[in-house]
Amino acid sequence: MPKADEGNVSRGLNLVRIEPDERLVIVARTIQATDRVSRAELKGAAAERARFGETCLGQALYRHRSVLQGVSDQPHWSHLELSYFRETIPADAIRDLVSERQPPGID
Repeated sequence: MPKADEGNVSRGLNLVRIEPDERLVIVARTIQATDRVSRAELKGAAAERARFGETCLGQALYRHRSVLQGVSDQPHWSHLELSYFRETIPADAIRDLVSERQPPGID
């Protein structure tokens, strides 16, 4: 089981160590957030990892300074979200991250 790095916990860093015999699974999503409210919703959701259960080690949300575009010059994504899981990803997490319709302003 991952163990918190005790030396860093006291400094406010909540680090997790993955042992060599454990598996780390990462779900990566590219997201286009169209307004400030949408960006705030993304940040709030990333901070609420408990909704994915015990196997969720945390989430990270990275914002690109400009909107990345494809050949058609249409916006593709502005954020990269990474969700880290120990061993397996619960079905509810897959449904939430992949299948569920996103709130308005988030594609």
